[in-house]
Amino acid sequence: MKRLYLKFSLWAFLVIIFLQMNGSRACLEKERIGLLEFKAFMKSNCEVDDNLDSWVEDGTSDCCDWERVTCSSISRRVVDLSLYWVAKHSSLGITCSLNLSMFYPFEELLSLDFSNNWFNGWIDKAGSERAALRLKKLQILDLSDNSFNNSILSFVGILQEIMK
Repeated sequence: MKRLYLKFSLWAFLVIIFLQMNGSRACLEKERIGLLEFKAFMKSNCEVDDNLDSWVEDGTSDCCDWERVTCSSISRRVVDLSLYWVAKHSSLGITCSLNLSMFYPFEELLSLDFSNNWFNGWIDKAGSERAALRLKKLQILDLSDNSFNNSILSFVGILQEIMK
């Protein structure tokens, strides 16, 4: 009887572990929402190419499977965002300011590529400082080929201090 109980307990334990692992295979909900908010922000505030088609709001979409997003295979947290050429160059000279508070959820982010987007600065300087503090694991930041004004300096300065 004791042996049967032990087998049943082991079997139940394995089933529970399997169910927990399968249940956590999707990206973190707050990161998925953050990505969708970034896409909506870009569409409403910038001239945007429609190149984030896989970023959809439905119950089955896993942001780790979305284009330009890489997640950790272990934690399923977003670790890389390749957001180059999201905004297109406007023939009217329209540039876009970036709201970094949308990146608060991405605390495990290691690499962020914002190159070639025609960004001119941050919407909220204080928000950029808070974002820099939250992105403390960031190792690679590509801001090349943008039109940033001086508002970027505090963000980059804080990142440099964190990375020391």
